[in-house]
Amino acid sequence: MIKPEELVSRENDLSTLIGNVDDPTEIKRYRDVVRKAGIHGDYVIIGIEHQSTFDKNMIFRILNYDATTYINQVESKKEVYPVGSFVFYTGDEEWKLPETLKETLKSIPSEMEPYINDWRLPVIDLKTMDARKLTNRR
Repeated sequence: MIKPEELVSRENDLSTLIGNVDDPTEIKRYRDVVRKAGIHGDYVIIGIEHQSTFDKNMIFRILNYDATTYINQVESKKEVYPVGSFVFYTGDEEWKLPETLKETLKSIPSEMEPYINDWRLPVIDLKTMDARKLTNRR
């Protein structure tokens, strides 16, 4: 269990520059919530996205956010902490979109399937979730 007092706010600006060095293009990216948390003495970075509508590209957004978070940690030359992401979904309809990268991709040749990394998209439907889980009550 993660206690609120153990959460530390982190920078949510994941903007980056791409393209030609002489004329770069800035890509603005912001995570909704980013926190550093201590769990049993180890640190992790938790990213949360609030989503009220379906976004068929959500898995790519999360992958981009996570990868950028790792790259920023590496480039800062500090310790690299694991990154975990969650989507808190509050839409009216049940979430029926794929929740892994491989489920999202149209087709993967069977010969290449073992070499294609997968990425999970943990979706938590707040309308159907037992609120007691948030307070660790059973």
